[in-house]
Amino acid sequence: MSTERPNWIDQEIDKNKKRDELFRKFVHELKTEDRYQNYLKQFSDHSVESFINSYASSKATWHHSGDDNLQTIQYFKDKWLEYAIECIGFILNKKLFDLQCAWRSEKIKIEGVNFFYLFALWEHDVFRCPFVEPVTTEEIELFTQFLKESPIEQPYWTFCEGQEYENIKAYYTHGTRTRQLEGYEGSWYDFHSREMGTDLFLITQPDLRGPKEDFYTKLVRNEEKLKEIQSIKSSPSSNSLPRINILDEEFLERFVKQFDTKESYRLYMEEKTWYSSSREEKNVKINDALDLLYMAKRLVPIEQNDDWRDGIKCATERYTREMIIEALPDAMRAYQEYLKTGAPLLGMTDRDQLVFRNNMIQRFEERILRGRELNGEPRDFNF
Repeated sequence: MSTERPNWIDQEIDKNKKRDELFRKFVHELKTEDRYQNYLKQFSDHSVESFINSYASSKATWHHSGDDNLQTIQYFKDKWLEYAIECIGFILNKKLFDLQCAWRSEKIKIEGVNFFYLFALWEHDVFRCPFVEPVTTEEIELFTQFLKESPIEQPYWTFCEGQEYENIKAYYTHGTRTRQLEGYEGSWYDFHSREMGTDLFLITQPDLRGPKEDFYTKLVRNEEKLKEIQSIKSSPSSNSLPRINILDEEFLERFVKQFDTKESYRLYMEEKTWYSSSREEKNVKINDALDLLYMAKRLVPIEQNDDWRDGIKCATERYTREMIIEALPDAMRAYQEYLKTGAPLLGMTDRDQLVFRNNMIQRFEERILRGRELNGEPRDFNF
């Protein structure tokens, strides 16, 4: 057995080192250079510290992500195979959700699963989830049936992933419809539940585990809140100063423009323009649809509609589903090869998720164990 480390590990380590070096450099500049400090001293110490870390992290991303963005565009060149592989991920996510239902009702135990948020942590890296059974040919056929039969007016990917246990449970048990469940009816989750039948039994079972965890984590939140109040009281001079809102985009833009380099400001504005939430959603969607139809390999009929944009969107949705159905056999072969060899799938989550997930697991497990301790109970998960 070879002990040689794969190249991608060294590449990831090098990439993360460079980004960390940029982060530390920018934090040092923000904390030591007069142009920053003279301006930031008008704000509270707590908010300045949060802002410095947030700003330095964002700035490191602006300076470091240029090449990665070009590589990502190239990586996702084959759209239909990517979308078909994504659909296999949707199937896995529904299987993961069903496991969550059974685990919460204490019908099953899963090795290594000690808290319910772990299901959400696996949501975006579901192909690597060790306790979800592989997708079968029969499940691919069921998903194909879903693509053919579900309402064409609704994108096929609507509510095709996610671990929204509380909202879905409220929908099935009380008929409650929340904003998070917009588009649930007619979705893959809804279609699968109704086709399989047994899923409805799972979701209507009582949530025995959730309230127990909520009790322990509430104790920890109360402890943290008390510590925060005591910390603020110990620094009254800083408490009287205004706080920096790290989510305030206008403040961020003013800060970059006034205190940072022209190059940083240019990079910031490029990213803001690209990801701006002010872009009109309807126009973005229709432009995306037209771009896709322009690249279509065959004529795509557009049915009459009162709003021409809706006609375009339905035609695009129908064509997209047809192409995904054609690509699913190749996607399934790639998936089976991945199961055998571990060869990465197109569009698969970056391995940085492994580090992030492990850190989050440790954090949430420690919170529950601390809650148990605060309640005078053993530091274990036997509850």
